[in-house]
Amino acid sequence: MLLSGFMSPVSSMPPWLRPFTMLIPMRHYIEIMRGCLLKGAGIDDLGQQLIALTVLGFGILAIFGRAISEATGVGLAVAREMTWGLVETFTQTCCGAVLSVGFKP
Repeated sequence: MLLSGFMSPVSSMPPWLRPFTMLIPMRHYIEIMRGCLLKGAGIDDLGQQLIALTVLGFGILAIFGRAISEATGVGLAVAREMTWGLVETFTQTCCGAVLSVGFKP
């Protein structure tokens, strides 16, 4: 949370620390929400943050799916099915939140 830019701007952090903040999904989410709520930004303005958040999300879900298959002893296909259920729920929640604040396409 400290490196996400929530408490202090990323621009005020030491230069050697700034690249590490790109690996924190909360940073991208905060920038998207600030753009939507405060600036009225559209998809074209927030495309880079959306792509970064999507890539990080799929990476985390891939690791999570592997961990589920190893921990439960089920096959990787079953773990992927469980993981995609989470993806579907997450996507519906995010789309509902974005539409409720008036995100301009």
